[in-house]
Amino acid sequence: MRSLLEMLAQSLLGQPSPLDSLISLTNLANRYLVTPQLYVAQSGFAARTEEERSIREYWESVYHANRERNERLQHQLVELVYIMNSAGVVPVLLTGAAALASSAGRTSRIVADLDLMLLPQELEIGIPPLREAGYLPWERRSRRHTASKLYRPDYPGLVHIHHRPPDARTSMSAASIMRDSRTIEFGSGRARIPSSTDHLCYMIGHDMLEDRGLLYGKLNLRHALDALEIVKTDAVDWDVVRDRFASNWRKLAYATYLYNLVRLFGVAGLPGSATYRLSRAMYRRVVRKAEGSLYAALEEALFVLPMRLAFRVIRALQSALQHAKGP
Repeated sequence: MRSLLEMLAQSLLGQPSPLDSLISLTNLANRYLVTPQLYVAQSGFAARTEEERSIREYWESVYHANRERNERLQHQLVELVYIMNSAGVVPVLLTGAAALASSAGRTSRIVADLDLMLLPQELEIGIPPLREAGYLPWERRSRRHTASKLYRPDYPGLVHIHHRPPDARTSMSAASIMRDSRTIEFGSGRARIPSSTDHLCYMIGHDMLEDRGLLYGKLNLRHALDALEIVKTDAVDWDVVRDRFASNWRKLAYATYLYNLVRLFGVAGLPGSATYRLSRAMYRRVVRKAEGSLYAALEEALFVLPMRLAFRVIRALQSALQHAKGP
């Protein structure tokens, strides 16, 4: 019997949604921020009951609200690229920003933030013009891979300026991503889109390691859908991906990410792994947590929350020690 998460994944691929699970599927789609994509995937089917018609109307309302927001984000991104180009910088667009630019604003994907990457030496060139254009700092401190988070009150998107890929131990760098990216005309300016290989590596590093998806049993379903489109292109250099995630936890992160794609979306032809049993156990953990069961509540209370607290304490101590040392 398929799990609720697997049913949602199949519905996102265009399989008819089971009638007896529509409310549960909708709640899960809301949780994973894929309701607009669910609406598009199911739009070819006629409603079978009055309840389903009502649920589809809800999906449609979320879709239209997201389309409006994406149009505003598109306008914001065009302006961001133009400002940076005017300063002599051509940014790399990542995840949601890349989806907006590549689809000419027609993507049904929910774009939470606008992620852009600059070379470390470009930060002092690219960020000040944004501040002059009215962008304000969202956080006082930067993270390991994020140089700045900025917002402007009249725009919906929080802007993340990255200076290296997530998970600092990766063999990728901003320079290598720039080198292998392709340049596109965007609005009245130019931007870069990462290669399929680099973009997939970015999402594995971000979701499984930097965002601790492997440790916490988390799934970023929007990124998984992005990855699904990437692996369908047959443009991924799997030898490079495997080499970048060749050691210890990194190997398990890579194998589990691919295992999730295979089990959720039925992707064929992906590389196998010696960590098959562990990856299967990790997948089952994600599925059980998606069900909202007692297991999920207990794990959150007894494992995840204490781990999050420990990481916050460690970061606070590191920040205090750094401050004590001075510049």
